[in-house]
Amino acid sequence: GGPAGAFIVLVAATGAKFGIEGLLLALPVSGMMLALVGLLRLGTLIRHAPTLHRQFQKKNADPRLSVLERSMKAFVSWSSGKDSAFALHEARRAGIEIAGVLTTINEVHDRVAMHGVRSALLDRQIAALGVPAIKVAIPSPCPNEIYEARMEEACAAIRGLGIRHIVFGDLFLEDIRAYRMEKLAAAGMEPVFPLWLRDTAQLAHDMIASGLVTHIACLDPRKMPRALAGRRFDETLLRDLPAGVDPCGENGEFHTAVSAGPMFAAPIPVTIGETVERDGFVFTDIIPA
Repeated sequence: GGPAGAFIVLVAATGAKFGIEGLLLALPVSGMMLALVGLLRLGTLIRHAPTLHRQFQKKNADPRLSVLERSMKAFVSWSSGKDSAFALHEARRAGIEIAGVLTTINEVHDRVAMHGVRSALLDRQIAALGVPAIKVAIPSPCPNEIYEARMEEACAAIRGLGIRHIVFGDLFLEDIRAYRMEKLAAAGMEPVFPLWLRDTAQLAHDMIASGLVTHIACLDPRKMPRALAGRRFDETLLRDLPAGVDPCGENGEFHTAVSAGPMFAAPIPVTIGETVERDGFVFTDIIPA
């Protein structure tokens, strides 16, 4: 056992591959190399090898993952839909401690902004995640300056907790990513994009395979048939999506409401309510049982 045992394995492997002649040549050559290392006092550099390796990895790492590797705690920008839910799941799998979620509420309708998800379902989601939430109330319609001012207040509250990162479920829209990076940098924070540039067709399959259960809560009828509102996000739906529609709806074709998945402690039973059209979008009520 120990170093001697490991050395025997190496010698045996060398002999088997290069023969006894190769082994006899390798032994004196390796001895001379060790003697040279000793004379030049290069052995002290060995202790720096792990640090140098980590620095090399960090320098050459995929920039999408560099923040993930450094982060310890983060909030998640929570939309109530599949992308934010799966981003949270992937962040946890990467070792990030999820300290809470940040979401915006339409103060007129008491629903998650854009998705139109009931606050009652949002509260059930938060409970199933097992984390605290910061809810940012915004008017409808919401001028950009009001939105940014209220989000700045929320970011300040998160920073006050000693947290410097927010996880987003963005997939490939560069302008949205750049906007988030700019605004968080001004707040002394950094975004994390666990799903960035993943192939959305494969990502959709991965979400479904993970056990994620979600339904279409909102769609753009200019891009998708109204009849798809309220449908479960599953393999059948993916086959029914019109040509040109992103499988994850990243171009705003549809938004979802999650009711089960690996990010939740327990599934949330839901029923599909009525479908209405408002402000140019089709909304289906996803009701917690």
